[in-house]
Amino acid sequence: FFHLFFILFSLSWLSCNCPPSRAHLNKEFPLKVGMFWEYVGESDIELQQIVGYQQMPNGNWAYKKETYRYPKDSLLSESALFISYLCLVDGELREYHPQDRPTDFTEFALTLLFPLQKGKTWTYASDRSRTIVQVSVAEIENVSTPAGHFRNCFKIVRHSNRWRFTLIDWFKPGVGFVKKKFIHVGTVDSELVRYGTTEVKRKNQ
Repeated sequence: FFHLFFILFSLSWLSCNCPPSRAHLNKEFPLKVGMFWEYVGESDIELQQIVGYQQMPNGNWAYKKETYRYPKDSLLSESALFISYLCLVDGELREYHPQDRPTDFTEFALTLLFPLQKGKTWTYASDRSRTIVQVSVAEIENVSTPAGHFRNCFKIVRHSNRWRFTLIDWFKPGVGFVKKKFIHVGTVDSELVRYGTTEVKRKNQ
């Protein structure tokens, strides 16, 4: 009986805690626990970290990403925390933002659609289908940031029909997003200053 209990317990533990499949470890986007990206803008600092993974209701594995944002000119400022989940399914890098509806994993941002190439386009709906985002790969460019010089980055442009904003990302395969530009009333730029798999501490720790 003890042996049977041990086997059943082991299988149960593995089914709940096994890592995502190799399909999720895509060479184009470094999805693994411990990966981090730090961006600096004119007034803010943003730290993104992959802190774990979990199985979603549809059976797919997703990586939990924590994003911390705080003003860089205030040492005592508390960071704002945003949680999302990244999942790679059939070449689609999906990002779920269940901030308002924690159990709802039916809606996601189609962040990237592999394979990427100049001229490629796709669309996705958000905010309960009230917002349509049109995405296009506009150019392939070289980008320099404090984190290094990145050749052959994909310039990805996103337009929102409802909020009337434009978001431009420069994506380097194997690294992630190296530069961002948000255009609405004004323009907000941020660029990658460091990245890797070494655990970094948040500002307010």
